[in-house]
Amino acid sequence: MNEITMFTLIVVGSGVLITGIYKYGPLTLLRGGVSGLQRLWQASNQVDPAPIRKFRGAFTGEEPTEQDNTDNTVPPQSNYVLTIKSSAGAPVGKTFTLTDGENAIGRQVTREPRVTSFLIPEDRSISVDHAYVSRGPQGFSLEDRGSKYGTTLNNQLIDAHVPVLLKSGDNIKIGNTVLRFHAHDDATQLVAFTEEPQTMPAIFTVRSGPNKGKQLELVDTKVIIGRGVEAHWQIADKKMSRKHASLERSGDVILLKDLRSANGTRLGNKRITVQTELQLKDRIKLGNTELELIQV
Repeated sequence: MNEITMFTLIVVGSGVLITGIYKYGPLTLLRGGVSGLQRLWQASNQVDPAPIRKFRGAFTGEEPTEQDNTDNTVPPQSNYVLTIKSSAGAPVGKTFTLTDGENAIGRQVTREPRVTSFLIPEDRSISVDHAYVSRGPQGFSLEDRGSKYGTTLNNQLIDAHVPVLLKSGDNIKIGNTVLRFHAHDDATQLVAFTEEPQTMPAIFTVRSGPNKGKQLELVDTKVIIGRGVEAHWQIADKKMSRKHASLERSGDVILLKDLRSANGTRLGNKRITVQTELQLKDRIKLGNTELELIQV
């Protein structure tokens, strides 16, 4: 302990904050208790990791092992990115470059210090503080922050406040937006990942109405149909409401929902009042417009 000139230990519940001044430079160790310290700030790149392990051992009684002599930290130049793959409103292809700390994804800037905010305000189904992507000793992990509609990783809903390790090529869905996680092992070389099969779009053809003969494509997302500018499929049909109905796709399942339109939404000859699954060749009537599902 003679290598430590000053340290402070703060315990709040089960959390531990340790700050100190070393002969090698100042450092801060944060979060999760001494045995699970996850963040290390170093004053210079010449800090020897061995005394830091010795500092931890002073509290835990751990003896350095042969493995402790190897520095397994990841390079600071991460080049890890999130790219919008599909969205109900945000621009597809937009890329966020991840920092080596904590990265917040949501609709508003986080007030947390030292956290980088990635904003997707166009998708209203995303919570204000939806998810975090953070870097740790093993790589980047994804954590849902208790969002209203949850977060899915490769089509699996993850538990709130439980970090899940990410790998290159993973798909993250928040709200109606799908983000792809791409990892680079250095500044120039992309870590190889297996491309997933591309989802074929569902296709609707307009059988009657102002856009008769036009084909509309639905990918793995949600669209709103109406005559207003806020609709993704805007149709100049005076009998149609501004936001008339929605279509939502998950794999091969397509769900139709009336959005409290003035003239209602019909599936075949029946007016629907609840979200309803569509089948191939089904016909939808919205105002004077009729759509037929011709490909799933």
